[in-house]
Amino acid sequence: MENILNFNETLDINLLDNIVNAVYHSTNAKEREQAQKVLGQFQEHPDSWMRVDSILTLSNNPQTRFFALLILESLIKYKWKALPREQCDGIKNFIVRLIITLSSDPQSFAREKQLLNKLDIIFVQILKKEWPHHWSSFVPEIVNSSRTNEYLCENNMNILKILSEEIFNFSEEQMTQAKIQDLKISFEKEFSLINELCQFILENATRPSLVKATLDTLQRFLFWIPLHYIIETHPTPEPSKLVKLLLSKYFPEMQLRNSALKCLIEIAGLSLGTEYDGVFVHIIDQFMNKLKFFKPDPSTIPKDFEEGESNETDFIHSVAIFLTTFFKVHLKIVESPMNIPYLTMGHEILIHCSNVDDIEIFKICLEYWNFLSSNLYTETPFLNGPPRLNLYKPILSKVRVVLISRMAKPEEVIVVEDENGMIVREQTKDTDSLTLYESMRETLIFLTNLDPDNTQNIMLDKLNVLVTNREWSYQKINTLCWAIGSISGAQNKDQEKKFLVTVIKELLELCQVKRGKDNKAVIASDIMYIVGQYPRFLKDHWKFLKTVVNKLFEFMHESHPGVQDMACDTFLKIAKQCKRKFVILQVEESQPFINELLNNLPTYISDLEPGQVHTFYESVGYMISSSTDPATRDRLVIKLMELPNNSWTQIMGKAATNVESILNVDMARNIVNLLKTNNRAALSLGPYFLVQMSKIYLDLLNVYRTYSDFISKNPQQRTTLIMSMKSVKKETLKLLETFVEKTTDKSMLYKNFIPPMLEAVLGDYKTNVPEARDPEVLSLMAVVVTSVKQFILPEVTKILEAVFECTLGMITKNFEDYPYHRINFFNLIRAINAHTFSVFHSLSPQQFKLLIDCVVWAFKHTERNISETGLNILKELIENVSKDSEVSNAFFKSYLVPLLTDIMYILTDSFHKSGFNLQCDILKMMLQVVENGMLKVCIWDQAANPQPAGMTNAIFVREILNQFLSTSPNVSKNQVQSMTQALFSLANVNSNDFKVSVRDFLITLKEFQGVDNVELFSEEKAAEREAILKKAQAIPDHKRVLELICHECNKLLCSRCSANHNKDVEHSNFVDHIDEIRLSLNQILNNNSNNNNDTPSTIYSNHITKRLDDIWKTVKSSTTKYSELDSKEKLISKHFEELHLYLMNEEKRIKTPIIDDKEIIINQIENNINELKYLINIIKLNDMDTSSNNSDTTKTSNTSSSDNIDITTSYSIPSIMESIDTNQTLSSFIKSNNETIFYCNPNNNNYNIQDILLNYDNNIDSMILDLIYKYNNQFKSSSSIITIIPNNNNNYNIKTKHINLVVNYQSKHTYMLSTHHEGVSLIDLSNYNITDLGTIKDYNPYGSQSFAIGGNIYMFGGYDNLNKYCIYSIKHQTYQVYQDESLFYYTCQPQACYDGQDHIYLIVSHQDVCRFNIRTSKFELFHSDLPIHDPGIITVYDKEYLYIIPRDEFEMTIFDIKNKTIEKWQSDQKCKWMSACTDGNGNIYLHSTDRRFVRLNIQTKEITNLKNSEIDSGVELPMLYHKESEEDSYIYIIGGDDGSGRYSIQKDQWESILSGDKLNRYWCSATIFKIDT
Repeated sequence: MENILNFNETLDINLLDNIVNAVYHSTNAKEREQAQKVLGQFQEHPDSWMRVDSILTLSNNPQTRFFALLILESLIKYKWKALPREQCDGIKNFIVRLIITLSSDPQSFAREKQLLNKLDIIFVQILKKEWPHHWSSFVPEIVNSSRTNEYLCENNMNILKILSEEIFNFSEEQMTQAKIQDLKISFEKEFSLINELCQFILENATRPSLVKATLDTLQRFLFWIPLHYIIETHPTPEPSKLVKLLLSKYFPEMQLRNSALKCLIEIAGLSLGTEYDGVFVHIIDQFMNKLKFFKPDPSTIPKDFEEGESNETDFIHSVAIFLTTFFKVHLKIVESPMNIPYLTMGHEILIHCSNVDDIEIFKICLEYWNFLSSNLYTETPFLNGPPRLNLYKPILSKVRVVLISRMAKPEEVIVVEDENGMIVREQTKDTDSLTLYESMRETLIFLTNLDPDNTQNIMLDKLNVLVTNREWSYQKINTLCWAIGSISGAQNKDQEKKFLVTVIKELLELCQVKRGKDNKAVIASDIMYIVGQYPRFLKDHWKFLKTVVNKLFEFMHESHPGVQDMACDTFLKIAKQCKRKFVILQVEESQPFINELLNNLPTYISDLEPGQVHTFYESVGYMISSSTDPATRDRLVIKLMELPNNSWTQIMGKAATNVESILNVDMARNIVNLLKTNNRAALSLGPYFLVQMSKIYLDLLNVYRTYSDFISKNPQQRTTLIMSMKSVKKETLKLLETFVEKTTDKSMLYKNFIPPMLEAVLGDYKTNVPEARDPEVLSLMAVVVTSVKQFILPEVTKILEAVFECTLGMITKNFEDYPYHRINFFNLIRAINAHTFSVFHSLSPQQFKLLIDCVVWAFKHTERNISETGLNILKELIENVSKDSEVSNAFFKSYLVPLLTDIMYILTDSFHKSGFNLQCDILKMMLQVVENGMLKVCIWDQAANPQPAGMTNAIFVREILNQFLSTSPNVSKNQVQSMTQALFSLANVNSNDFKVSVRDFLITLKEFQGVDNVELFSEEKAAEREAILKKAQAIPDHKRVLELICHECNKLLCSRCSANHNKDVEHSNFVDHIDEIRLSLNQILNNNSNNNNDTPSTIYSNHITKRLDDIWKTVKSSTTKYSELDSKEKLISKHFEELHLYLMNEEKRIKTPIIDDKEIIINQIENNINELKYLINIIKLNDMDTSSNNSDTTKTSNTSSSDNIDITTSYSIPSIMESIDTNQTLSSFIKSNNETIFYCNPNNNNYNIQDILLNYDNNIDSMILDLIYKYNNQFKSSSSIITIIPNNNNNYNIKTKHINLVVNYQSKHTYMLSTHHEGVSLIDLSNYNITDLGTIKDYNPYGSQSFAIGGNIYMFGGYDNLNKYCIYSIKHQTYQVYQDESLFYYTCQPQACYDGQDHIYLIVSHQDVCRFNIRTSKFELFHSDLPIHDPGIITVYDKEYLYIIPRDEFEMTIFDIKNKTIEKWQSDQKCKWMSACTDGNGNIYLHSTDRRFVRLNIQTKEITNLKNSEIDSGVELPMLYHKESEEDSYIYIIGGDDGSGRYSIQKDQWESILSGDKLNRYWCSATIFKIDT
């Protein structure tokens, strides 16, 4: 292989082809690794590009040619300026000739489409370097060449399209502003030639693919070309010839209408002056008249969409976009009397489009209905119904009907209908549905304000139909009630009262009439949702409010899934909104309702789960907090906490006499529950929690100390008790943090509570081992400093002594360990710097230097949140230092130069771009210090570093900057000096000019080429950011900085509204703070490549992590399936080429479904990759995994292979799949495509990510939140990816006639053979479809054991199977029952295991070991008198030993097969086992009857507690291990009517499966196998 690395010899093309084939196709891992290494070395060789021409000319291997193009593209991107002019011209001419050769011939044009696409991209890269200065004639040349050949012309259109995209869409992060402007001006100047070419093609071309390519290219031009190409202005404005061609010639053409319509959409979105109104009237006139031909009856649109092919569905989708775009911009034009028919017809079409069963089209229409209704609502006060509103009344009435009928589910509703029509509790939130609900709610509110009577009438009519039983479905009653709840506040009080009373009355009547728990649960959830949505009505009608609350208390005892949760959530919502009503004496009441509630509190919560109880206490806390009488309020708090305090007192009483009483798991769990109850109460009571905290405070600290001491003495243990104790400590710290933050009397807090807290917490933290130090301590200290401020100043030194050095020792060893300690530690330093800066004055010079080093280490950290925290600390530190001239002189003399160097270091590397704005701010501040003469001392040491006379601080800093920047090979000395001069000249000017100058210089550096530079442009997006903020503030009461996002309901929250956010018990786990999100984003790729056991992923937000895993699995699976289909297609083609016309027809028939399936998979992969790109761009914004610094032009350098690889998703889906095949993990896939697929920033995708950067002024946190928010809006993030991978393999088989040829193309498919009491089932694990295989004649599988060996499944035991065993042939799908007299005592329920060679061992008759030889089919009694009382739950063979675990004990009998000796092992845990299996690697998984799930390693005897399942059965259920891939392994429990589940070993998560399986499968067996399909 190494011969190709000898660049003094002629390149052996055949050898290179073989090496490339080895990389892509070799099954030998060593050979493949060697080939990859050689190719990497070849690629990195500085002269490798000189071999590209011979490779492209001589090689016929597509992968080899693609490899050559990668080398060439790398050269163009990174070394072009270093090449001599003659070499640049030579490469350019070679590419041009190759493109012309391939695209001029029809056969090569069709055959080499993929290669041409890549060549076009490389050609555009050359254009960006050469045009216009070195190739001013490019446009005339490409236009003239296009007129010579239709196929060449089609390819030239593709080049122009790519060039337009590169300049006008993707240029901002790749080129300086001057270069971008230069290219744009050149393009616009010469566009007249391109326009003539397009018109010539559209007028004369007859080949559809050429016309389509021209239309697609034209679409890319329309948003930036000069207006006169679209509208001719002489003598009066009218559509240009180009526009007329689109309307008259190509829009009516069925084959080209979609491409033409996309161009018209761009034109429809132009917002021009009124003098151009006639042009748009002409466009809508022509459009509507042509549309009548396609859709003479608009009411058929939903049916057409449902039954139509892709061309038809795309057309309806584009029509909806065109009409909504046109009406948004030109609505006033079509409202004139002459154009009202167009208005009416267009809106009628949109109404029918809104009824199409496609969520994307519905969202498009919904956005327009929102625009229209808000536009009408805000224009006039509507006192007498203005004429314009009257114009839309019939339209808006139909819109109301559509929205009410399709209303999305709100977040409060958790009682839902599943896919089987059953009413169940919602397990996960559908974030897409929640986002859709918010949009629909806002639109319905506008529509209701426009005509409340019409809205009411529609809703009441629909309700009457349901009540009178003329129609009934869960979907109809739900959507109606969700719509009713959504319009709260849109009517006046009288209207609302009358309407709501009628609705509730009708619903209660319906609840009485309807039979069945499911019906009542649905109606109950709808009633709870509606009443929770109308707080104004509840406040005004006490009796109704009281009735509602009492009804909620009734629902809290309802056992139907989800009803209790929803009752608690609704109670919390009402308690927040109407809290004052419960604590004052109401008319005709003898006492305030709160008294009655507290007296009956034990009854109300008697049937609630702990989490629901916590919600209940929080709710009552809000009520009590509204009381204005301090004595009454304290009494109510004491009464509220009576039950938990009684439990607390009992626990503390026992601990006082015997501290060992609290050193057990059950007691620790009870304490955790009590602490959570107190924390939720403290959250809602706020400062009024003081009376309760005073009661438990000292005992709380004593418990903390006791558990801390115990953990310190057992630092390495990870037992259940230790983990429970750690939970107590964490909950204690959380409660203290809440208490400190909520308490308003800071002086009292400092005097009475802070000292004992510091003594207990800090001492433990300082003296404990690193593993036992809680990061919550650092968070608590930061809150103490932030909340108590100047009062805490005397204690800050003590805090620093306790946490500073010991924490630094933990976090400075590497960049990965202790992530929560890191961020909390730097937040603490920042809090001290902000609120108690003077404490730094007392530090010794050595301590202060350590502090500065700590800050530098922080902002050099590669995790974005830590880096930005460090930058903020430094910025605030400089601001504080600058307030005192004496302090600033001393500080800057010692630290200005080193800090300046460190800031320049991170400013110019590629790992810290997310902090660009902060870096520029700090650099600007430092330059101002020296430029403005603020320093009165020299910043250099004259003795150690003597400087010439006349040297000033400003000159010295200039030299430092020049010296630092000159190390880059990409910039000349003059460029560096100009840059330095510009920075100093802009130091006292506005920040934006300063940042633009820095940014342009950075883009010229090698480090910022080929990677995502979107972070450098965040401030330019401020306008849209402000607009979105204003819109968000227009409806809710929300004016704070957004800091959190709730993934379950996809809401952005500030710190204030997060406390008021309505969530269920588990809901709080889905509300992520921006700090947590950034920690998670920083870890995602690292966790893929690094085995970091100290970074548990479950602590972070798993939302994006899970989605990335799902996408990666899907594209891996899709690519594998695609490869199989592709191979089948090629083999079919090869065989059918030998046959006559008859077989050619057969070929077409057989290949058609394959090609269709491939197209389906390509579409799926494109969608998955687009979503993956979106998520990776979010991570890149967090800047965890950007490419390493690259060197460029002036020096020859080695470029890593990862820098050169470019598999471009926009033009080569097969290449993407090749990359997926060659990469084993998501991390490696991303890295290998880091500069290609994942190079595009969010703004360049269809998701408008770049635009999101406008949303928040200088706030990177808000940017990430908004990106995730918009991601959730666009993709269905809460649900797993469902990929429809076609499985039509039966249709791919070919049976030829007249020749002896039979070709079967097979792939592996995974199934499970599962027995039940009546027979056998076959379960498809890809979709969980169950096929009944009937019974086995003469064999009862109930009680049997089975497993697969080779092509057979062996079954032993079973009731009534005396002397029998059964073998199932997987290939022939047949059973064979055998009888063997030697089996007379081997009757039922044996335990069996296979030694992997010749023998199956069976434990039978409770004591005997029998052995079955699978080759001879003979049984033998191998050993007797085992000391066991039953065959056990499982028997495992491992390394010449049998390991037997009984059903009723946690012990193990270990039988030495070779020596026939026995030993025993026993655990101190007591368990009764329900299921068990082994992974074949020494691990046994055991599931107990009380839902415990553990893993036992038979070698080390280590027991690991895993996540408990929800399967609760007292009988034995089959459990199996299945390794699905290198990345994913699962445990299956198949229980039929007792429940089935799948456990992910990698994720430690259970999921429910086979919910429709109601067969009895207990005491049965199951086996997983693969078959060819």
